[in-house]
Amino acid sequence: MALSIEEKKGIWKPSVHAMISIIPMGERAGYYASNPESMYKGNKRKLKNVLAQRHIHDKAELKKSIEWNIAVGNRCEFQNLYEELMLLSEAERIRKIEVEKNPKEKQKLTVVNYYLRRMPRGGIGACDYTITVFHCLIGGQLRWLTKDEVWSYAGKLVCLAKENYDSWHDYCTGFAVGLECYVANGSVNYAREGKQFLVRLLNSEASPMVQTKL
Repeated sequence: MALSIEEKKGIWKPSVHAMISIIPMGERAGYYASNPESMYKGNKRKLKNVLAQRHIHDKAELKKSIEWNIAVGNRCEFQNLYEELMLLSEAERIRKIEVEKNPKEKQKLTVVNYYLRRMPRGGIGACDYTITVFHCLIGGQLRWLTKDEVWSYAGKLVCLAKENYDSWHDYCTGFAVGLECYVANGSVNYAREGKQFLVRLLNSEASPMVQTKL
């Protein structure tokens, strides 16, 4: 028998809130992590601006983005680069990075090389899953997605997270590396700037990640 919308929401919501609790940075990060609904229930103009930063301006673009991230995402390109660099010697990897002229591509190669042989099993998938499920929640608030669409998409993303990561610690690692690799100009080092926050997120009894098993 098919699950009702409320049943889907009840099953997936704790994991979804744990997934998006990793997003906040700055002074209020702790508050938002402990009150995840406040991240996506607010001024609709601000919510639209969040999506616009990802070049999403309407319902059609949102659905296209969600479905691409579920099926492909940045994780596929990262994995291809990872496997390519794994076949090269250290000198060959350094040379490849040095001769790359495109700044964005150079940033990707630099990050992938830095984390070579240190990535969790799920790679940077956590970055795809977290950002996408956050966009689903925003889409629901803007009524660009129905409640059933929100929680059906959310269920797929939670399942991907559970299938590809062994712990929230690994999930946080994947998210941090993905953010560092794909944020424009490479100015964000989430793992360094948010280190204390990540420690609390993984250990505090009030944390959604501690309260919910991956």
